[in-house]
Amino acid sequence: PPYRYGSCINFPVKRTYRYEGFIKIKEKETSKPLSFKEIYLRQIEYKEDEEEKSFCKSPFGDIKEKKEGIFFTSAEGDFYIENVKPGRYLLEFKLLGRDIKYEIELPSLEEVLINLGEIEIKIPEE
Repeated sequence: PPYRYGSCINFPVKRTYRYEGFIKIKEKETSKPLSFKEIYLRQIEYKEDEEEKSFCKSPFGDIKEKKEGIFFTSAEGDFYIENVKPGRYLLEFKLLGRDIKYEIELPSLEEVLINLGEIEIKIPEE
């Protein structure tokens, strides 16, 4: 800018949500971590903030408007997800040849890293 003038430059910044937790499987009376599993995450409902309306609508923050993704669990069932908007999601995975589906709510909180704690998925008996 010229001497004694100012300039205004906009830098659009959007909130990045990060979630962590661990998943346990409860079958009959036993509970064990869901170890080394590939989990498919699919959006059911999206919560949109007023100030985010002008930004990307994708829960994964890409320009392709993806509404789904994959994440993995560790040996103890721990997981970490980022660039996912708050809302309701469906977790889908295979366990012992069975298709398992579980609905989860990812909250909108002020923390940098949102801890979901223990998620216990009950497996119905055949």
